[in-house]
Amino acid sequence: YLWPLGDSNTQGHDVPGGYRLPLYQLLTNAGVNAAFVGNANDNPATGLPYPNHDGYGGYEIGDIASSVPTWLSGIHAPDYVLLMIGLNDFRHNNDILNATNRLESLIVTIANTAPSAKIIVADMNPWTNLGATNAAMDLYYNPYIPGVVARQAALGCKVYLADMRSPTLTASDLGADNTHFNQTGYNKIGTNWSGIVSSLIQGRPLPPPKPRVVAVAVAP
Repeated sequence: YLWPLGDSNTQGHDVPGGYRLPLYQLLTNAGVNAAFVGNANDNPATGLPYPNHDGYGGYEIGDIASSVPTWLSGIHAPDYVLLMIGLNDFRHNNDILNATNRLESLIVTIANTAPSAKIIVADMNPWTNLGATNAAMDLYYNPYIPGVVARQAALGCKVYLADMRSPTLTASDLGADNTHFNQTGYNKIGTNWSGIVSSLIQGRPLPPPKPRVVAVAVAP
């Protein structure tokens, strides 16, 4: 059971199934009996028998953290949590200096509430067209996500990093609003999730994160 958790890019804004459809196809083709869990089932897609998720437009890290206990009480206990969150904190300019602290607190909350789950955290850096928002994320958030994950892993938390920069997400993978992904972008995200989930299932060592390259922000 996989629990997609995050904002509208987890919901899959404007693309049927979002990343969940390609992820389901990749895991199923690899022989994994995959099912998504979550309290929402909007944005379904043909060929996706389990459209469930907890991805909500505009949600920030704190919105997810405050909802996790209630959401978990209404779903099958997940084996894997797919956490991709933080963009809206920066879009809303909400205490961005403490965004990494909120992310780390959220990881702890999930670990304590779903102790059997493996938490996979997206290392984000695709929003090259969001101007000041992307510049702030690259300064205060993106480069520190691997360290947050590593620190919690060293403390015994079952948390892992999903590098969402390889295959490289670029401006061409964003939709017309420069915020949500198009089909190509969601395919890349699904591929990244699939690689980490498959490695964990098979007990393979995870590849080390690639060196961080800070993107240059350009005006939308």
